[in-house]
Formats: sequence, C-alpha cells, structure tokens
Amino acid sequence: MARQKLTVFLLREEVKTPGDALRSAMTVIPVDASLGANGGLVVKEQPAPTEPAWKGFIAGVTTAPLPALKNQSSAAVLFVEASDRLFAITFGYGRALLDIDQVEPMFGLKVVINRVDADRLRSIDIRTFQATQFQIRQQAAGVSPLDTFGLDVRRDVLNAVAGKPTADTLGSTLAGKDSLSTSLEVAPGNIKLFCEDCWSAFCDDVYKERFGWIDTLRVVRDQKTVDLLDNHVVKKMQANALDGLDLMMPDIIDPERVTGFKYSGIDARDELHSDIDLADLLGIVVDLTAVSVDWLKRKEIKYYDASETSAIGHWSIYKCLAAQVSLASTGPQYVLSSGTWYEVDDSYVSEINSQVRDIEFLPLSDLVFPACEDDTMAEEDYNWAAAETLGAYCQDQKLVYLGGQKNRIEPCDIFTATGQLIHVKRKTRSSSLSHLFAQARVSAELLRRDKGFNDKWIKQLKADNAKSFASLLKWPCKPASHEIVLAILAPNCGQLPEELPFFAKMELVGLVQSLKEVGFSVSFAGVHEVVATRKKVSKK
Repeated sequence: MARQKLTVFLLREEVKTPGDALRSAMTVIPVDASLGANGGLVVKEQPAPTEPAWKGFIAGVTTAPLPALKNQSSAAVLFVEASDRLFAITFGYGRALLDIDQVEPMFGLKVVINRVDADRLRSIDIRTFQATQFQIRQQAAGVSPLDTFGLDVRRDVLNAVAGKPTADTLGSTLAGKDSLSTSLEVAPGNIKLFCEDCWSAFCDDVYKERFGWIDTLRVVRDQKTVDLLDNHVVKKMQANALDGLDLMMPDIIDPERVTGFKYSGIDARDELHSDIDLADLLGIVVDLTAVSVDWLKRKEIKYYDASETSAIGHWSIYKCLAAQVSLASTGPQYVLSSGTWYEVDDSYVSEINSQVRDIEFLPLSDLVFPACEDDTMAEEDYNWAAAETLGAYCQDQKLVYLGGQKNRIEPCDIFTATGQLIHVKRKTRSSSLSHLFAQARVSAELLRRDKGFNDKWIKQLKADNAKSFASLLKWPCKPASHEIVLAILAPNCGQLPEELPFFAKMELVGLVQSLKEVGFSVSFAGVHEVVATRKKVSKK
C-alpha cells in the first residue's frame, strides 16, 4: 500500500457540521457512513488557469515568444466524525477553505509531544516571549535529543515539533502545531480509526515527563477572562495605543515563496505589503471605533506568492495579534499569541518582579540625565544633548564596522569619561525595548571577547578627535572597568523599571544576570520625557 500524506485538524467542540468549519458556503459531497453522520467532502472547483504576474516582466527581456504559462491549484477537505468530535483532513490547498478560528489550537503539537520520542526530534519551532515576541525554528541534522536544542524553559513556548514517534501507529515521522502532519500507509476505510488514535494522543498527558515545562504558560480556558482580555485589546486599538501590541505571523513562512500581504476587506487600494505591521494596519482603518473582537476575527491578512493571482494562505487579524496584558497592577500577566491567551505562572511573575525591585540586583544609575523636553524630539538629538550635559561622547549613529554577519555595530549611544556605556531608548513599543537590550548584550559581548572590535572602536574614536575616550578601551578588556547603563525615556520614568511590560522585565532580568556573570556592573536610569500637546487631526 502506498503511503499517504495527511494533514489533520481537530475542529472546536462547538463545530458539529462541515459547514460550520468552512470560510464560505460550499457543496458537501456525501461520504461513506463509516466516517460518521456529519462526515463529508468538499472540493474547490478548479479555477480557470491564469497567467502568472511575473510573465510580463520576463517577456520584456526575451527575443522570442514565451510558451503558455498558467497557474492552477486544487483543494479538498475530508471531514470525519470520530470520538464525538469532527476532524478535517486537508489536501492540496484545502487549508485555505477552512475557517481557522474554528480549529482546535495546538492540536497537532499536543498529539506529537504525547507520541514523539523526545530523544529523536528533527525540528522545533519556539515562540520566545521577551520584550517582543520572536519565532525561531531550530532544525537538527538527522535526529537529536530535546536537551540539545538549548531551550530557555522560562521564556520559550513550544510552537511546533517534528520527530520520530515511539510507535508508528500515526506514522513514521510526526510534525504538529495546530494541525498534525504525517505520512503513513492507511486505507480510506480506516481513516476513522486513525482519527480516533489522534484523539487518544491529544487527550494523553505523557508529555509531562519531558515537555512538562510548557505549562509555565497556561492556556486561559475561562471565557469570561478571555472576553475581558479581548475587550482590553480592542479598546487599546480603538485609541491607537499600541504599547504591548503588535502583529506577528502566526506561522513560520517561506520568505522565498511569500512575496507580500494584503489586508483583505480593509485596504481599499488592495495594496501588497512587504510585511505586516499594526501601526500600518490601523492607519488604513477609516474608523477605529469599528474595531471589535468580531471585526478582528472576520478581517483577514492574506499572503501571496509571486503570481499574485490568488492568496496562497490567510490568517485572521486576531490570529496575528501579539499582546501583553495585565488587567490590574497586581493581577496575573497574560499574553496573546497565535489567537490563544496564556496566563504566566504566578510564582515566575513574583520572582521576576522581586528581582526588578531589588536595588542590589539592579541599582539606579548615579548619573543625572537631563529631561527630554519634547517626546517628538529624535532620540539622536536627545543623546547629543545628554552627552553634552554629562561631559560624555555621543556614540549614537557612529558605527564600528566589522566583517562577517555582525558587520555594523553601535557600541552604545553615549560613552562617558569614566568608561560607562549608556544605551538609550524610548518606552514606546516593545520592539524598541528589545532593541535596547540586544544592543547592550551584543556590544558588551564584543567588548569582552573581540579584540578586532576594540581596535576598530578605538580607531573610530581617534578619527573623531575623541582620543581621551579611546584611551578608556583596553585589551584584554576588564569588564569591571565598564558599567552598562540602561536608560529609558518615559513620562512615568519614576515608576520604571517596575512598570515595564512583564516580558520586557523578564528580558531585562536575563540581560542583567548575563552581564553581571561576566563581570560588568549594570544600572538603570528612568529619564523623564515631556509629552507634547498635539492637535487632533481628523481622518478623511
């Protein structure tokens, strides 16, 4: 028997018929009664072949007529009723026919971690919660144990796993996220039994032995809490207050295949965007009061390949939202990722907050920074003014050029006469805080380990008539000679760093720990920033 590749989704409990799970009404073809009373098959009619969008481009450089070039795609979904639930098995572009909001999140992941051999993993996708969210895929050469992937169990959420199972009941290699992907020898008449085995794997708790740490972030099941969190996000979006909010692709896509994105039903220009961005999206929305939870779940972001003739996939805006929320100053911390709300373990929240408040762990800087008198002032202008006040050298925008991947490094924003490296950022979006922490981490590491970096920084300082500052850099570097100062501009500077978003505090604690472990001292400075009065401009 030939092996059949299967992509399997478990539909939400409230989905009872194929029609409940489809993006639009389609004819359901009857199937054998063994697949359940609500089983069925939908097939997308073959679209008329179209010419790819790139044909006109290459035609401009050819000297002979091109042959016929046509795009065409097929799609089908088989619905199977098993274990009192409805499963959807997609073929071709069948995933695009499903309303993804009707899919049980992380079904495939749960199946895989309950059936995979944790010492024979092929790849893992993680979502790292720092000041902003990151998606990372790690792929092994062959198979490798879980321990070799170097996960940080306090901040990494397992997003997808592929590997070899302990038994071949579901296939010889399993990969799972929202869907389960597998390839196995299975007769069409046994597909219901296969789905029942998937259900058993989904309900199991074997994962706790090797993957139990994923419960540090618990899925929020209480619908009242979910509603409160959703409404909190909606109110922020209606006010265009984007702190703690962003858009993020819920899946890792192939950048060589996906050429752009469209905000379906929102952008009247039907423009193809190179990336997705929440500020850009809300800038297109004519009336922000129209934003609601239902609107976020109905409106879609579609992604396209080079042909641009039809979308090759889509997500709801809600599925793309990345959010960090606390409903009360002393309440639980929540994060929205891939359409699912998570609550952070209370003991971990307490541990992070305690460290941030500990002045021995993270003392306040002794430096007296001037206030930023206007929050519209460019950071570079503030850094020049602050450097002058501090009698320091403004390093902002002055890069040290290296070879290889890290070829342009900004050592810091301000370099003081006593060797302090000051890194400055506004507390605006979470991504800017991640940039602040990354800059401090990278420059300190290079300062400590890379003689070439030190030599080139010295050369740059001397070329800028800053010889006295260049003399502060020695090799080998003695970290104890340099203090790393993290300065954040904010109107509520007196409440920092305690009032930073939780995952920014988590990243801050990790940074401070790593810098202190290698001998640097670290301090924090909250710098007062005056919010300028702005006139409201109405959208036309």
